[in-house]
Amino acid sequence: MNDFRGKVVIVTGASSGLGKAAAIHFGSAGAKVVVAARREEQGLGVVAEIENSGGEALFIKTDVTRQQDIITLIDGTIARFGKLDCAVNNAGVDGATMTPMAEIEEADWDQLMNVNLKAVWMCMKYEIPAMIKNGGGSIVNVSSIYGSKPSDVGHAPYAASKYGVIGL
Repeated sequence: MNDFRGKVVIVTGASSGLGKAAAIHFGSAGAKVVVAARREEQGLGVVAEIENSGGEALFIKTDVTRQQDIITLIDGTIARFGKLDCAVNNAGVDGATMTPMAEIEEADWDQLMNVNLKAVWMCMKYEIPAMIKNGGGSIVNVSSIYGSKPSDVGHAPYAASKYGVIGL
């Protein structure tokens, strides 16, 4: 297992799934973990799991589609832990499935792109300067197998967003 003692890590979408697993893993490896998610009850549950295992964690309610939430996330991380070393930009949504391309609504397309692609860029926009102030860091942007191969029929917006994350 990697040693992350003394490191400060943000994980977005950390209230469930891969984000939760990443947050718990970082906590068990000694990192101070910032659990960023919209769902407060689940996010606080992840914090409790990390702390019950001897780690240190903080929950910051974050909607990654809102610039001010991301600024608050970075500022809150630095206020509590003094720095940012690593970020896992994991928050994402599936969107509509089995929807023919010509039937996808513009609002649905935009919402999925805002969460899965624009939010990754926006998180990086604020994470990078925070890391540079500390001498550097690492960012992991979570995509999908559909970021490198065509998706199933009816899942075009999701695949396009994940291809975009690979491009970032």
